[in-house]
Amino acid sequence: MNRNHMVLIGVTALLLVVTGCAQKPVVEQGPGATVMVMTDHAAGTMTYDATPVTWNVKKNTLWSPGKAALHSECSNSYYAVPWSAGSPILAVQDWTAPWGAEDSTPVLTAMTDEVSIIKPSESMRLPVTGAAFSGQWYAPGKKAFLLAYAVASTKGGVSITLRQASATAGSSLQTLTVQAVSVPATSRIVYGSGDFDNGFVLLDVPVKPRNNVAAYDLALLRLQNGKATLVMCANPTGSNWDLVSAVDGSCARVGSLLYFTHGDGKIGCIDTAVAAPVIVVPEKINAFTDGLRTAGGKGTGPVQARLACDDGRLIIGYPDVDWSWSFYAVDAAGTVLGHLHAAGTVLTSFDAEGRQGVSLTFRKMDPSLLFPSPDLFVS
Repeated sequence: MNRNHMVLIGVTALLLVVTGCAQKPVVEQGPGATVMVMTDHAAGTMTYDATPVTWNVKKNTLWSPGKAALHSECSNSYYAVPWSAGSPILAVQDWTAPWGAEDSTPVLTAMTDEVSIIKPSESMRLPVTGAAFSGQWYAPGKKAFLLAYAVASTKGGVSITLRQASATAGSSLQTLTVQAVSVPATSRIVYGSGDFDNGFVLLDVPVKPRNNVAAYDLALLRLQNGKATLVMCANPTGSNWDLVSAVDGSCARVGSLLYFTHGDGKIGCIDTAVAAPVIVVPEKINAFTDGLRTAGGKGTGPVQARLACDDGRLIIGYPDVDWSWSFYAVDAAGTVLGHLHAAGTVLTSFDAEGRQGVSLTFRKMDPSLLFPSPDLFVS
């Protein structure tokens, strides 16, 4: 998965927008989702300010404190920082070079007391030297980081090691190793969630090529009561679920449902809690995204939707013909509850019928909004 990588009270959603200076709107502040807006963003870099915006989907309103909460400073590449909503807002620290390098410096700086930057210990950081594949995430309930990585076995398959450690300095490290896992070393971790007692790792697993094209299926490594078990996901449509090479592919977990984008633009889903997970292609959600794809994102081949979640709602982002972005809050039935539109320096809310709500103006706003993640997954 590319590193360019949201639970609602009622029908609200939380957004984090990266901004420079935002005007303070006269809008009633109420419950809602938080999103971050990027402002003063240097193109092609991780350098920007991030300003929180509260989006009340039901009331069709936006509210922002008008000041940045987080600053990201790195000229190497663009990276959407993993963060989660709450009090305080949590963000995972990143470094300008792999940990251990002498010139490696922290990327993130908190601009207010409402942001807490959490740092994985050295034993929990990516990349893992010699690993065939790896991934890292955060378990809020345990206030702990988890790291999973695989080492190729001489007898075929891999050995997968998982580490779990509290974000508190000096905490003990727990390790779980699963020997002789029957997946190729060319597999990839595309998502991780939960902890040793109740969690999972989603793997993209190469299978026999179809029509001379590399093909992939999905597998879950379940974590339960300190044990790990691999289960393949049923693929009734026979689709090629190559989530690794998909440009700007993304995942979003809403409760036990994990949604993910596919190279041809479709959105797939599995229920990670059931004993025998099945890959499904939600009909109503994909009919909606098919319409978005027909109307926008022209000229670059298939465009991936950007998935996120917040307060129990799926968020689907997609560009229009002018490459301005809209982000739609969708319920479990696939019904659109409202959306945000980011164009130029203006962020605007709309209700389910397309009626305009509130507009906020931000200096040098990037049209890509930063939505929170319940798992802070990094790959």
